Amino acid sequence: MCCALIGCAARGGATSDRATGGADLSRPLAGARGSFVGLELTTWVASDPAIGQNSAVPESVLSAYASRALPFPQEMVKAWRMCGVGVVSVPASDVARVRERMTVSSAVQALQVPLSPRWLTGVTGARVDSPQLVGLDSGPLRMERGEARLLVRAWASPGEAESRPIDRSGKGNNALRALVQVQVAPQIVTDGPASTPTRRTPAELLSGSPGLAMDAEAGQVLTRLTLDAACDGSEAYIFYPLFGTAKEADRTTNTTPSTDTKADSPAAMPMKRAMGPETPEPLTLGEVMLSDALALRPRRERTILVVLPRPPAEYRLIE
Repeated sequence: MCCALIGCAARGGATSDRATGGADLSRPLAGARGSFVGLELTTWVASDPAIGQNSAVPESVLSAYASRALPFPQEMVKAWRMCGVGVVSVPASDVARVRERMTVSSAVQALQVPLSPRWLTGVTGARVDSPQLVGLDSGPLRMERGEARLLVRAWASPGEAESRPIDRSGKGNNALRALVQVQVAPQIVTDGPASTPTRRTPAELLSGSPGLAMDAEAGQVLTRLTLDAACDGSEAYIFYPLFGTAKEADRTTNTTPSTDTKADSPAAMPMKRAMGPETPEPLTLGEVMLSDALALRPRRERTILVVLPRPPAEYRLIE
């Protein structure tokens, strides 16, 4: 299974690829809880526990947080679940405890990604070697040879005004509470002239080296599924694949492909029911991107992705 590294008040709609947050995005800033500002991304692979192991099935561990409020709109969270991706909000201090309760079958990978308005690859799923249908909330999508990815980007954004004492000049401090605006979106990358098969790390992309394109240019970004929120850093957001009953509970009978066909190409296809044996449901985007479901002998291994925003100490308006 191949993977690469990558909460919040919701905002409507994704911004353009050149969106900025009003701060200098090219250099590190002093953070409210340390020297780093940006996104702390952590991934590990979790498996079903063996008999006698003192650990739990990953879904049962994460279900303890299912009742906690998410900052994203309910309809967006439901759409992601119908695509086979679950999202829960976990206190930042609980992340290590969550991991310890799972059977972790890989090294834990951690990465700090500075603020940047450019899309970067957070997670890369297993390679699809032959065309197949992939289940989305809007119906099956025909995916050619390639891979599914989660893209991420973030920048500083202003929060509420903070109460500060008047300085020596007699003026009040115009600093605002700082947040991190986070966007996450799925992407389908297929083989062909438009694809960029060379793997590039977030560090390489942020370096601005000549010839390195944004990861958004490597394939089709499913923009209508963009999660967009302003985060204060108190909560971490955990993304994980849905299997079995959890997946089926969120699927609907809607088999009409997305009307956003321009953004969601390659070709979206409705599932056609024919006479004869019932056709099995296609794997969901979450299973393709965050599990080993495409393996010859899948072992229900899941890639767990943790996104923890780290905001600047403050957001200052220029006078």
